[in-house]
Amino acid sequence: MQSQYLDEHGYYGVGFTEHHFHIEGSEVSNNPTLLGAYLGPKTRRLRWGQLGYVLPAQHPIRMAEDVAMLDQMLQGRAFFGIARGYQVRWVNSMGQLILGLRDARDFETYDRVKRELYEEHFEIVLKAWTQRTFTHKGKHWEFPVPGQVWPVADFTRKLGTGVDADGVVTEIGIAPPCYNNRVPDMFQPFSFSVTSLRWAARNKLIPISLVCDQDLVQEHFTAFRDEAALPGRSTGINSSLP
Repeated sequence: MQSQYLDEHGYYGVGFTEHHFHIEGSEVSNNPTLLGAYLGPKTRRLRWGQLGYVLPAQHPIRMAEDVAMLDQMLQGRAFFGIARGYQVRWVNSMGQLILGLRDARDFETYDRVKRELYEEHFEIVLKAWTQRTFTHKGKHWEFPVPGQVWPVADFTRKLGTGVDADGVVTEIGIAPPCYNNRVPDMFQPFSFSVTSLRWAARNKLIPISLVCDQDLVQEHFTAFRDEAALPGRSTGINSSLP
């Protein structure tokens, strides 16, 4: 098996894309986490993840839960990769209930909404991984739903948190968390624009680039390095990211 060879020869990991509706047979990777859960236990050191989940078309809580469960199953060998999505055939169909994501003919609105969702979904995922319980109120999502009464609030107060004296849900959280309450390594494939690279640098994602033009590669390296730089820390070529 190819993954066992990679495992034995020191490779970092294997990532699967998320694409749907490929009836032509060119791709059969519609659930990257499920594929990782199947193949991951057959290896010992290799990491498994997504390259990447199309963030705007995903439910952010469910995605955070899926990756956390994979990380528990593989005892810390999961990683997380995200993309904005470019295949309108499935992104528009599966994201059609989100205003602005259904129709790409108004490209300016479509591109703006995709970027908004991408950044807000990422913020929610990080909250779910780094806080036992949390709240969120953004442009597209609010967690928890205001005024939601929890019928077993007494039980939750004894063993958990997130309800008030009237039994109203005040915070939510995912269970289980990621392995050892960590945040998995995070990647952003396949970065082509300087804007995307700078966003990745600010948010501690590792960009994956397929660019071959030397001048463009240098421009990308420079943009990422400059955005990621912090006082007293080197972010030169070949240096590690936090």
